[in-house]
Amino acid sequence: MIRASSLAAILFLGASPTMAFDAADLARFQSSGSCPGCDLSKVDLTYSYGLTQEQLNRACGDALTKLPEPTLTIPTCPPRRPQ
Repeated sequence: MIRASSLAAILFLGASPTMAFDAADLARFQSSGSCPGCDLSKVDLTYSYGLTQEQLNRACGDALTKLPEPTLTIPTCPPRRPQ
């Protein structure tokens, strides 16, 4: 039987490689509503309330970034350099 803490670690580790956004960027965007240059690629903002086009214009995302309104868009992030 897998303990809850072990399962959480497995889920976290399993999800990490597929995440494209920067967790610090997302936290900054959530707390301030603004984050110039933030990478929000693959972030689900579907249930974000009050999100404006102006805020999104200062961040970037990708085709998998989910926005709350079909009229909102987000600029595409430049390709990341391999580390």
